[in-house]
Formats: sequence, C-alpha cells, structure tokens
Amino acid sequence: MRIPLRKHYRAFREFDGFDDATCERLLKRARRAQTPGAQLLRILAFLPIALFVLVIGAVWFLMMVDAADHLLRDSGRSLWALVGSFFLLLISACAPFVVLLRVTDEFRRRDLRRELERTRCAKCRYGLIGLPVENDAVKCPECGEVMPLGDLSPSAAALIRAGAE
Repeated sequence: MRIPLRKHYRAFREFDGFDDATCERLLKRARRAQTPGAQLLRILAFLPIALFVLVIGAVWFLMMVDAADHLLRDSGRSLWALVGSFFLLLISACAPFVVLLRVTDEFRRRDLRRELERTRCAKCRYGLIGLPVENDAVKCPECGEVMPLGDLSPSAAALIRAGAE
C-alpha cells in the first residue's frame, strides 16, 4: 500500500533495493515504452470519469453555495456562520479534485503493477529487475530459468536493462 504524498514506486517491494533516482529512471523508461494505443486507451478511460466527477462536483458545489447562503441568512451573518460556510464551500470546491487525483493515482499504480508483472520469471514469478544481463538474457536466481530479453515486452526488457545498470 502506498502512503499518500509518497512516490508510487515505494508501494512495490521490487524497487526497495534502488535509490529514488534509479526508480525515477526505471519509471520513465517504462512510460516511454508504452505504445501510443495504450496511452490513448488510458486517456479514453480517464475522460468519462473526470467529466462525471467534475459535473457531480459542480452540482455539489452549487448545492453547498445555496446551503451556505441559507445558513448566513438564517443566522444573521454571525462570525461562526461565516466561518462554517467558508469551510463548507472550500471542502466542496476541493472534493472533485481530490477524487480525480485519487483516480489518476490508481491508474498509475495499476500501470506500474502491470509493468512489474511483465518483468517476473515465467516459471517461478521471481522479480528480475536488478539482475545482471548477460548475452541479452537474464538468469533467474530462484529456479535457474534463462529468460532472453527478446521474449519479453519492450518495456519489460527496458526495465530489466535499466535496473541492471
């Protein structure tokens, strides 16, 4: 599980042995290796969610403006009513953006998990990132299986090569 406001890669034990600069380099290579079709699919999946959250957030914000207006009219504009209505409007204005940040965070985590699954040994599922690359292949230390990097996806091969540097 990722701690909020921390780096995405710190949620995965495969990256524990690397410093932050190496992890950032690995993630950049994985992002560059994604096909344009996969990137388009990700955008198309995110747009309806974003529109829905923003529309619901706008409706919620307008309802809170009305509620704050009634609170101020009924209370005679006291200090506590002003403070309460300010926080009510502030929270209702920020809520859609917090939801969208959470959704994008989930997309990134899912993409990273998918990339890491591609870098595992086909036989025993041992993580191959950080192992030495010899003759364009990686030998699994767990089961001894030799995995040619040409058999893996381009992004997985790039991650393994970058981790071996």
